[in-house]
Amino acid sequence: MQNDWSRLEEISKKYSTVSGLMSYVNADTLMAEFKRQSRKKAKGIDGISKTDYEENLEENIENLIKRLKNFSYHPKPVRRTYIPKDNGQVRPLGIPSFEDKLVQGAMANAMESVYEPRFLECSYGFRVGRNAHQCIADMNHTLMFKKVNYVLDADIKGFFDNV
Repeated sequence: MQNDWSRLEEISKKYSTVSGLMSYVNADTLMAEFKRQSRKKAKGIDGISKTDYEENLEENIENLIKRLKNFSYHPKPVRRTYIPKDNGQVRPLGIPSFEDKLVQGAMANAMESVYEPRFLECSYGFRVGRNAHQCIADMNHTLMFKKVNYVLDADIKGFFDNV
């Protein structure tokens, strides 16, 4: 829930280290993540959709929490598919199972609450409420109105395919 994430963000601002993130992955936050998930997304390797998971939602969430708490939860392998690119090549895409999407979403919210207050204002990559257009505007302002000694432009081809 937003309240849980706000509380976690305040703790992160106050202390240099934060522990106990798993306590924020609970029935409320998993249910909120369930509601946030789209029904149109592709199914993972187990073939379970949001509609399928919803049939026994409370029981499924309760079972998931039990497995998370006793460390018996294990993510399923992702289903690999390939998306065509404009240049004729393909880009690999991994599709997690629906339950894994719930856990990933809840954990992403917890980690975002911890790290977002710590990021520099000049950081734009993969941040909520920030985009490439804002980055370009910031870079333009910096280059035009501030002293700049050098500019480095780097692009590592296929970086995420090889990490």
